[in-house]
Amino acid sequence: MQRIKTTEERHHLVIAERQRQLDVLRQELMAISEHRDKLEHQHREALAQIEELKHARHEDALQLSSMTSENRHLSGTIQDKEKHIQSLEEKHTHARHALEHYRESVKTQREQEQHRHDHQVQQLQAELRLSHQALSVKQQECTTLKEQTQQQSAELHHATQSVSKIEQQLLGSQNSQQQTEQQLYRKDTELNRLQKQHEDLQQQYAAAAAKVASLQANEQAWLQEKAALSASLSTQQQLWQTFSTVNAISTPAQYAKGEDVIVVDADHALYDRIGQVERCVKKGSTVKYSVNFDGETYTLPDRILRLA
Repeated sequence: MQRIKTTEERHHLVIAERQRQLDVLRQELMAISEHRDKLEHQHREALAQIEELKHARHEDALQLSSMTSENRHLSGTIQDKEKHIQSLEEKHTHARHALEHYRESVKTQREQEQHRHDHQVQQLQAELRLSHQALSVKQQECTTLKEQTQQQSAELHHATQSVSKIEQQLLGSQNSQQQTEQQLYRKDTELNRLQKQHEDLQQQYAAAAAKVASLQANEQAWLQEKAALSASLSTQQQLWQTFSTVNAISTPAQYAKGEDVIVVDADHALYDRIGQVERCVKKGSTVKYSVNFDGETYTLPDRILRLA
């Protein structure tokens, strides 16, 4: 009986320990499942962010291509303006040279006329009208050349302003292009970081899935072992019940009806009181007695009773 009782207690302890371990494993499995769900949610969010970044990168690439085309167009326009300015400057130079040549020729002619003035006064007086007419023509030509020069100067100034505006636009386009390239670089960096995080999440997910599979296998093993232990316990309980019934039948009562007994358990409320045995009650291996204490009946185990 002692070995069976010890085996039963040890068996209960083993079952309790296995049950505790099974509860711990279930809690860990639930925690890992929650962590796996969290990782899957993060994985989906990372994929969504990667798609958004890819879309933004595609739009930035299109914008950069458009700005590059516009930049080439502006560069061509600047080259055309520079050629036009160069042409205007050449015309202005030719006009200035022609005016200077005319002035030199007029000056030379006047000097020659001045030298011949003493000897050809009469001839010059006759030719004076022709000279005045030629001078008028030359003055008109000079006025025309001055007007053309002023017009060309105005066109040159306007072209210079246009070139300055185009250069400012080109500088703004270059700044915008640099900002776009910086944004693309930052987005590429963010995309690389998200891809690295995505790979880490996939590795964590794979490790968690492997751990979940291992825990599930351990749980199946524990459940099989628990079923085996439960079957063994059921067999032991049946043997114990059979043994207890036989033992109860063969064990005689320790105290007879009508005997006086005293309570010897100091922790009991009826300690040191004397009562009279009324009957013996056996339940399995436990023997109890109904004892009357001054008209009050109590059921007490035999281990706390002694003959008075």
